[in-house]
Amino acid sequence: MSERDGRWLERHGLERDPFLDMDAGAGFFARGTRERLLEDLADADGACRPLVTVVGEKGIGRTSLVHALLRRLPQEAQVARATADVFLTVKELLSELARGLGADGDVDRSRTELARAVREQVTAAVDAGECAFLLVDDAGELAGDALEELVSIAELDPEGHRVRVLLFALPGIRDALEAAAGAERVRPLLHELRIERLSLNELRGYLQFRLARAGLEGPSLFREQDVAAIHRESQGVPARINAVASRVLRDMAAGGPRRPLYLAVAAVTVLLALLLLSRLGVDGRPPAEAGPAALPASEPPPPDPAAVSSAAVETPSPRRLDEAEREEAGAWIDDEAAPRIEPFVERAAASTVARPAESAAVAPPTPDQEPAEPDPDETVATESAPAPGSRAWAADHYVLQVLVSSSSERARAFIAARRDPAAYRFYERPRNGALQYVVLQGDHATQDQADGARAAVAEETGLEPFVRSVAEVWRELGDTGSLLAAEAPVGLRAAPSNP
Repeated sequence: MSERDGRWLERHGLERDPFLDMDAGAGFFARGTRERLLEDLADADGACRPLVTVVGEKGIGRTSLVHALLRRLPQEAQVARATADVFLTVKELLSELARGLGADGDVDRSRTELARAVREQVTAAVDAGECAFLLVDDAGELAGDALEELVSIAELDPEGHRVRVLLFALPGIRDALEAAAGAERVRPLLHELRIERLSLNELRGYLQFRLARAGLEGPSLFREQDVAAIHRESQGVPARINAVASRVLRDMAAGGPRRPLYLAVAAVTVLLALLLLSRLGVDGRPPAEAGPAALPASEPPPPDPAAVSSAAVETPSPRRLDEAEREEAGAWIDDEAAPRIEPFVERAAASTVARPAESAAVAPPTPDQEPAEPDPDETVATESAPAPGSRAWAADHYVLQVLVSSSSERARAFIAARRDPAAYRFYERPRNGALQYVVLQGDHATQDQADGARAAVAEETGLEPFVRSVAEVWRELGDTGSLLAAEAPVGLRAAPSNP
């Protein structure tokens, strides 16, 4: 490692470049959709056909998945692995598989002898009640006769109970198999799986995962703006993510404060806009031309206290959640550090404060007018969670828990991005000194209705929600909890449309 590399790593508190692959197996990010894919592939008793194709574009992480799967397979299983290329002959493939299964894989043996040795080992494993896993990486590089041999091995167990021939390849492997062995043989045996790109939420976890492996202790080095830019440029492909994220880290180290240039440009733009507004009246005209309610030309309009508080106040986020707390939540937890901003409603500590109702803009008083006293009938009391008798949802109803976040800002942004934000709520709960924000969806009269809504919510969000009773939520809220909403019921303030 060069002295220059050492400097930027030291500045970030890292032991090595977190986005340089050192160990493909340990580098596999087994969370979200990838964790479910890994579980399906490693499940020896799962309902799966014997010939499995696992496809994904270049850079998606196929080889990392192979290494991770080898660590996950049952110890009692018979496992053989081969990596294909255009120069790998059918004899060399069978030789590697035979040696992996514990047979004589001398490449000087004939193709027929090597094929018989592989089949005998697979059959013996099935007869003994064990599973045989044959993994071939870059299987699309194999010639037709080699693919035909793999189809023949899968045919030893057509029901797929004990034999798994797993082919990791680029898209198009199915066509190659059907061309080599015939569609009538391949289709009854084939089970197709795909490695998906990382979603924005998965990317947050992936970046923190790689940083932690490189020795980072504490919150992520990436701001939310950085994460969004990395996802936009990489399109969620891990190989591209590694290249972009590594470049961003180096730029941060070389440029002093770790704020991208576009943030500085945005800050200057905001300052210029504020300066322009200070020179204009409330209706966009210069003060001298404004209507009778305009402020004197020498006095700029007073700033909006709500805007000032939300823009200027930035408090540290709670500590990161440990693994036990992740498992307790039962859903994807986004524990990346993020600035906390004013939540949708005030917590119970501010429950006695009343504020003017948010309505149409009111013209400021002229200099010879006394400020009008607020009308008590036009205030909205900010209340703590309603008493059980006045809860917005019935206790015998059900909701879906979709997300648990350590940032109220993240929970609010998540809700605002949904097709129907009014169907979501979130609430705050303490966990061992940290704050969690639990996002809920729907008001379902029965558990069956809630179960029926899970698929649609999972498809839209990319997460796996689970059903909770409203009574359980009320118990967790207790007497002082705050129910935060996207569309406000009685006592709750509506969320802004652009958090």
